[in-house]
Amino acid sequence: MAKKTLKEGWIVPGREKLAAIFGAGSYQAMNTFVTSFLAVYLLMVGISPAIAAAVLLIIRAWDAINDVIFGYLVDKYRFKEGKSSFTKWLFSGRYMPWFRILFLIIPIGTVVMFSINTGWPLWLRVVQYVLGYILFDLGYTASGAYVLLPISMTNNYQERNFILAWNGLGQGIGSLPVVFLGTMFIAGSFGYTGSAVVFSILGLVLALIPALFVKERNVAEYDENAMRNYSIKEMFIALKQVPELFIIFLGALLWGIFYARGYNLFVAYYIFNDANISIVLSLVGIIPSICIIPFLPVIFKHMDKIAVARLVCAIFAICGIIMCILGPGFFVGNLPLFYFLFLIQNTAYVLTMFSLSQLMPDMAEVVKCRSGKDVAGVVSSTYAFVNKLVGSLVTSVSLLILGAYGWVAVEANSFDELAGLNAQGIGLQTERALEGLWNVSFFIPNIGFALAAITFCFVKIKRKNVAIYMRVNSGEITKEEGDELIAKGG
Repeated sequence: MAKKTLKEGWIVPGREKLAAIFGAGSYQAMNTFVTSFLAVYLLMVGISPAIAAAVLLIIRAWDAINDVIFGYLVDKYRFKEGKSSFTKWLFSGRYMPWFRILFLIIPIGTVVMFSINTGWPLWLRVVQYVLGYILFDLGYTASGAYVLLPISMTNNYQERNFILAWNGLGQGIGSLPVVFLGTMFIAGSFGYTGSAVVFSILGLVLALIPALFVKERNVAEYDENAMRNYSIKEMFIALKQVPELFIIFLGALLWGIFYARGYNLFVAYYIFNDANISIVLSLVGIIPSICIIPFLPVIFKHMDKIAVARLVCAIFAICGIIMCILGPGFFVGNLPLFYFLFLIQNTAYVLTMFSLSQLMPDMAEVVKCRSGKDVAGVVSSTYAFVNKLVGSLVTSVSLLILGAYGWVAVEANSFDELAGLNAQGIGLQTERALEGLWNVSFFIPNIGFALAAITFCFVKIKRKNVAIYMRVNSGEITKEEGDELIAKGG
């Protein structure tokens, strides 16, 4: 009986939910490959930490800005269905057309980015890297529209939370082969370029599934006359109606700006003297996603998403403090304990990421109810803006920190080749450089998560109220009735 009540009003067939899961995996597979291996790759194609940091900061700053522009375009314009069966499919829906049209350039940009010829002049290597990243980012920005897809699939709050949670499983499914096999491929004969090709094909196959089978059933009627006057100013006026949103963004900025975990390959190779340990770290990093996702609907049914984020940020910081007190020398002889603490931290990270990302559709409903403006695209893209701004800063700053500690850039296409160079005395790192590697990976992130936990204490977004906002936005009840229900406690 409880199960029947839970699913009352659900309208999306199971096969479409499954297709949506694969779509979430498609862009996450590509993003995981780039974020996991890019920083190390740049240092292995002879680009110094200072140059890599400067270039990355510039292009990701633009990357962050264009997210907001893209969100504005998604809200302001709609694709018109064509006359042929192909164009009717291609342009159907509110969010899927962006995904269908632009996803292809993600793998193209990835391959361009990870096929730099170390025999080329330094400036040409940098140019190729920038071109590849711009292509990758344009496609990945479009995937931001896919994150909002559950809004247009159903107007049932529990069903939407279910889809959001299981899309998180899709992200884990997409990430799993990358983090588990990526290191082995890169360390072996595939190298970076071959691995980029393999995982680009994986991303394309996964993306094709939702492109063909997912339908958007909850697309609000588009008022072309009203949206013609929709401006950037109106966009920000709407967002100002929800100050809680900006506090959430601040918390995301704080935990993200210190979270530099793209150096696991170097940590395994230089600190634990075995690059293959990074495979274990990658597996430990992905296990939480696979294990936790099935329980997210239950967790978010009984706890507010912001409360979950607050709790797990504190847990991350506590574990990190323990790791720093014990130090890398202790963990070399006690790897199981290191894996255990690393697992807890990654579980906290996964829950932080999912809590905040799945809170964005809820915040879009809050903004729409309070302001009367349907600006879901801007809400999602502004969150993406914060994440990408964070990504540009944390990677650039971490590279600069490594440079300050005396990290030496090398030219090697794999860790087998790097080991051969090290045997000749080339590419060896000093003790001070390794201290910088440890601090960037395991000390500095604790600061951000502790500050984020404090920041999230100032946000009060109750799940019961969000369900009421959705009823108002769908026209089921009036805004006055909704305000009355919220005043009475739902």
